[in-house]
Amino acid sequence: MAKQFFVIGTPIAHSLSPLIHNQALHQCGLEGSYAAREVQPDELAAFFAEFRTVPYAGCNITLPHKVAALELVDAASERARRLGAINTLYWRDGRLLGENTDVTGFMAPLQGKQFSHALILGAGGVSRAVICALQEMQVPAITIANRSAARANALADEFGIACCPWEEREKIAADLIINATSLGMKGEREALTPYSAFKGQGLAYDIVYTPEKTRFLREAEAAGWQIQSGVAMFVEQARASFKLWTGMDMPADSAFAAVRAALAARNS
Repeated sequence: MAKQFFVIGTPIAHSLSPLIHNQALHQCGLEGSYAAREVQPDELAAFFAEFRTVPYAGCNITLPHKVAALELVDAASERARRLGAINTLYWRDGRLLGENTDVTGFMAPLQGKQFSHALILGAGGVSRAVICALQEMQVPAITIANRSAARANALADEFGIACCPWEEREKIAADLIINATSLGMKGEREALTPYSAFKGQGLAYDIVYTPEKTRFLREAEAAGWQIQSGVAMFVEQARASFKLWTGMDMPADSAFAAVRAALAARNS
């Protein structure tokens, strides 16, 4: 029987997850399909009931459901519980489990690199995964800055990291600066980081993957920094989910190629 996989959230029509997962299912010779499904917050419990009843084979979870979904699974990994959020549903021995592959996706392009101080811009849901990843990488110093000081302070207290006012973010001597806001998706109206923030040498990492090279990354590159787009995190978190569902590896090269082709078509 063909298996059914989903990504749920709202809005969800823009998601490229169906593109790469359906491609991978075909490449791996697996019967099944993967679809984007709009689920409102007040529909989440009903979706879980349907998921268990059918049952569906697996699911990715995106905004705004990652935190609420944690309470609807039978169990979750230690990492997911520490984060307080899940992005993947999968079955093991008849139990519906939750995992957060955003952490794996974020870390993947940083393998083999070492940093002394990471600065996170933004305190939204993805920031939790970023903090968890940096702590697993044993980055010695982590600082978060956000327009809403209250949200930044709450995350800093929860994870035991430092916090600085948004207006003083350029004063942090970081060698890894991460844009964990959605500003890059909203055009070029505002600079996330003053040019003076890119001091010395370092790496700028943008969670945003459309466009692939945001203003944040262009300014970092102009200052002589290495840059990392969000495409790698997007593809690698998908590959980790696919492995949980199927036990097989999503072909990486074709997944990256498909995402980049789709982004180019959107921007043309």
